[in-house]
Amino acid sequence: MTIVADPVGKPSQQHLSTATASIAYHEAGSGQPFVLLHGGGPGASGYSNFSRNIKDFEDRYHVILPDVPGYGDSMLVVDAGRAMVVESADAIADFIAKLGVGPVTLLGNSMGGAVSTRVAISHPELVSRLVLMGPAGMHSALFTPSPMEGVKLLRSYYPDPTLERMRALVRAFVYDDSDPVYDEIARARFEASLDPARIAGYQRSASRGHLVKPFTREDLAGVQCPTLLIWGRDDRFVGIDDALSFLAGIGDARLVVFSRCGHWVQAEHPAAFAAHVRAFLEEER
Repeated sequence: MTIVADPVGKPSQQHLSTATASIAYHEAGSGQPFVLLHGGGPGASGYSNFSRNIKDFEDRYHVILPDVPGYGDSMLVVDAGRAMVVESADAIADFIAKLGVGPVTLLGNSMGGAVSTRVAISHPELVSRLVLMGPAGMHSALFTPSPMEGVKLLRSYYPDPTLERMRALVRAFVYDDSDPVYDEIARARFEASLDPARIAGYQRSASRGHLVKPFTREDLAGVQCPTLLIWGRDDRFVGIDDALSFLAGIGDARLVVFSRCGHWVQAEHPAAFAAHVRAFLEEER
């Protein structure tokens, strides 16, 4: 398997201020709005997670890659002290509303999946379709240990970040780590993870004192839009048992599981990932 490197011609970063946050984002293409929210590892950002997938959607979709508050160059400017997933969901909802692009298709990976789910529940008028890729927020622990291997690596990265720790973390995100591009990703994320502002944002986001309670079946019943669930069979951060819990809880949901695949379906199987997502977005309802 060959991972595609970052595309040439990176779109310029933009900023938008909401009532509670300053949101940095990249955008490309035109058409139906498609907002992608990244996961929550150290050094993560919207562009670093999804830059290699832009080319598969920009021909028909207005692709928007925000940094979730606390990551990349986004930050909270008003912090009510709630769980960061809740703060981020309201900030992203305000971002979508202020851009004037809603309702949107919202895709979230890992922590971004938890944020996306909360936006869909709390602001249903802003989300027409939902794609959740290994979303956090269930902790089913039916067939997998809790915490999982990848979560332990996340929790141990600070306060002593090193390149080797980041390499171990990036390797845990995927099933097959043989492609040298993963070392490039590790180096880039390691450098980003040393920024004091990003360290503070990550620590606020990951603070166990501010963790939100797991989603309940009643919570998930509040997702009213069509939902596509995408999972890697070998995910070491969010177990396949959580996929069944999301599937059971969301009324209009379907599940696609990729074998020989970890937490980053968009990186390990980009063509198949794009094909499934486009088919879901383009079908008549």
